[in-house]
Amino acid sequence: MMLTVGSLTGLYEIFVQVPHLLDRLPTFPAGISAAFTSDPESKTTGRDLLSGKRASMGKKIYVGNLGYDVSSSDLQQLFAPYGTVQSAQVIEDRDAGRSKGFGFVEMSTDDEANKAIAALNGQMQGERALTVNEAKPRVARGGSGGGGGSGGYGRR
Repeated sequence: MMLTVGSLTGLYEIFVQVPHLLDRLPTFPAGISAAFTSDPESKTTGRDLLSGKRASMGKKIYVGNLGYDVSSSDLQQLFAPYGTVQSAQVIEDRDAGRSKGFGFVEMSTDDEANKAIAALNGQMQGERALTVNEAKPRVARGGSGGGGGSGGYGRR
């Protein structure tokens, strides 16, 4: 029988109803966890697997107050001295096609991310003091709400 993320999520919902069972989930040794993570050397617990956590994932960093001429490549170069940059993205306005003045960087480890945050938060970049901190999880937003009425159809 092959376990999938969907079946693990279903199991997690059962385990949540009986909290003491979560403490009895196994820890998978190196190699076995390779089926669940990209890092075969990681030690992934059953609780991590069922809750959707990824093992040994670096921290995502918010970088604010960027100049409008800063590119994703510039952002990557700014963070490179502090460790391995997995991704760097300056957020652009869809309509204008220019930077919105903020971006996100993902470092390969939490230690590297913490070093970068400590070193770069408040640092002057051009004439702007950068805001650098751990990115908050994205909050799911609702839809646009839809139609909004009949538009006068059938009225006199």
